[in-house]
Amino acid sequence: MKTKLFITIAFLSLLLTSCIKDYLGDTGGDKIELNSENYLYDGDLERIFLEEQIDRLTDEIAQLNEIAQLDENDPKIEELIKQRVNFKDRLAQIIDLSAVGLDLVIPCDTPNGKCVPRLLEYFVFYKNIEQAVVYVKNINGENIGISDKLTPLPEFKNELQYIRVPVDSHAKGIIIEIIKKDDQGNEITSTVTLNR
Repeated sequence: MKTKLFITIAFLSLLLTSCIKDYLGDTGGDKIELNSENYLYDGDLERIFLEEQIDRLTDEIAQLNEIAQLDENDPKIEELIKQRVNFKDRLAQIIDLSAVGLDLVIPCDTPNGKCVPRLLEYFVFYKNIEQAVVYVKNINGENIGISDKLTPLPEFKNELQYIRVPVDSHAKGIIIEIIKKDDQGNEITSTVTLNR
């Protein structure tokens, strides 16, 4: 009788943990194989965002100089120049994975890098990121995915981690917003629009 009770309890425990795993989704136990169609690197997305912001600020500064004939000591222009310098500093601090010996296949290799991989579901982060949340929105700005679960990629000796947010392969374009905090306490937000 005790044996039957023990087997029943063991079976129910196994069944319950299987159901919990299915409900929670990826628990980090499966091996992740990154390929050109299923991931994007956070550093590449941040680079796109920063380059766009630097270009926008450069244009704005040029317009102010042209229209108002303001000199560079004008507080309005000084503030824009300071923002541009901050963005350039951030751009210089982005870790290039190949420079640290982590050669990954390039996702949807296009000239401007602004693409949506066909089977996108992994957002890869370098180990210096302590917290992150990934919001994926459709072109209308409606949330279609969100996660903040950073999981190590064991096959990369804990140099890389990922957040899993499956993206509908039929979406014409998406908006990705990433809010993260690095090991220095810097909070960084970037938003990029990508089209198929």
